[in-house]
Amino acid sequence: MKRFFVTIIYILLFIHSIPLISQAMNIDEAWIKMEENNPTLLSLLIDEEAALREIKSREYLIPSIGISSNISRTSPLISGLTNSDNIGAEADNWSLRGGIDLRLNLNKTVKLEDRIKSIEYNILLLEKQIKIRDLRGSLKRLYYQISAGEQSIKLQERILGLSQSRYKQIEDLYNKGLRSEFELLSSQISVARDKPALKKAQIDQDKRLIQFRQLIGVEPELKITLVFPEDYYNSINLEPNNINLSRNEELKISLLQLEKTKINKEIIIKNQRTPSLGFNLGWSTGFNPLFNKETWSSEDWRDSLGLGVSFALPLDPFLRGSKGELERLKIDDNIKKLEINLEDSKRKLFDNVLSLLLDLDLSNSNIEVNKLNIKLQENNFVKVQKNYENGRTSLQDLDSTRQELQKVLISLENEKLNRNLIFIELEKILGTTF
Repeated sequence: MKRFFVTIIYILLFIHSIPLISQAMNIDEAWIKMEENNPTLLSLLIDEEAALREIKSREYLIPSIGISSNISRTSPLISGLTNSDNIGAEADNWSLRGGIDLRLNLNKTVKLEDRIKSIEYNILLLEKQIKIRDLRGSLKRLYYQISAGEQSIKLQERILGLSQSRYKQIEDLYNKGLRSEFELLSSQISVARDKPALKKAQIDQDKRLIQFRQLIGVEPELKITLVFPEDYYNSINLEPNNINLSRNEELKISLLQLEKTKINKEIIIKNQRTPSLGFNLGWSTGFNPLFNKETWSSEDWRDSLGLGVSFALPLDPFLRGSKGELERLKIDDNIKKLEINLEDSKRKLFDNVLSLLLDLDLSNSNIEVNKLNIKLQENNFVKVQKNYENGRTSLQDLDSTRQELQKVLISLENEKLNRNLIFIELEKILGTTF
């Protein structure tokens, strides 16, 4: 048991002694890593290859081929009871048969079905693009949240630094008898309050980095250092008349689904109203009787070759109220529904873009207001701090001013993050990057 615990301790010491590999990366480099390692993206590649194999297949050109064989014994039933002449030798009642059958039905909707396959493949590619887009959006959102987390940590460090500096200053003055015990305790409380805030910001950031590392699929021992540009997005000037939804993947899929349904209607009509033609070829052979001689002779062997052509033209689809007519009417209804849903989706997406543009305009305004407010609060804080040092204002006023500055600093970072998230949603709907 003692050796077991010693071994465990050595293992733990070894694990902690493994150096972390550090790698700096920006959002594009992180995406490249994600493409290489993310299991969802790797599964999408497999699905695409499978769909490509199916679209390249030409199974309708391959005939149906089958082989068969059987061994059987026959004997009279009622006639054998009434006439003994009908009862032959036991060996004469056995026979062996085998055959090959080949059938080929001419497909009258080959070109239409090829178009269906092509559409289904394009739909699969678009669904893949949607998943990639959503994963990239998730990566971007987390990336910007980490960037905001970095700023939050710097802000909390700055706030804690101010609290500690003020506490040290007040402590020196208190020891000289120039500050009260209440002021000393108040400054201690400020430091005690700001330390957990910094710790929470650091822990939240560590959790985001763990999630980011899991998302891009890198090793746990890899320490990621993200590189953030100063400005993520440039301002855009997008008027309602210039909104283009043609690159939206969901709309593209809806258009392809509509086209696929229309082609299915053509296939139904063609199957119902045009004749079908088929060919079959069969060859069979066998020995009968099977056991009546020690050796088989050519007289015991038989074979046959069959060749057939089938022609069929259903008449009921031409009748009013028939099952075929109801099937055609049903697919007409489906086409109308798809067209209605398509127009509704376009309107909703257009309205979403307008709403996001309004949010973006408001966010830009809030950022500018926060920047001006920060300058005002910083100047006010410096002024109040000087007044406090000169004994012309209270510690509570100084702390209140510091908290107001803290609020506008946090508000600015939150608004910057909100602005970046708005751009991500716009990219998702418009199918473009800014």
